Amino acid sequence: MTRWAHDHWADEDLWFYFEIDDESFVQRQVTLEGPGRLANVACSLQEWEDAFRSGTTEEYYETYGAPDEWSVLPPRGGVGARGGQRSQRSGPKTS
Repeated sequence: MTRWAHDHWADEDLWFYFEIDDESFVQRQVTLEGPGRLANVACSLQEWEDAFRSGTTEEYYETYGAPDEWSVLPPRGGVGARGGQRSQRSGPKTS
């Protein structure tokens, strides 16, 4: 079952929106910044993996960005499922 989550970092005026799969991996992410809510990330895991296979990750990143971590687990400060360090900020709110 797909879940949707969001998070807001008020100190940086960033809004995060995530589509999360059953294994708690982000499938899509949109990050909006500033009072105009300009998108600075609008990416999908499938598209990123396609770009990786085709050797075009730099072009994909420059166009769509990428999240810091594709996994949303474990919460706050733990090591992510793919080895990355999670932020010390609050985790996303799921709905």
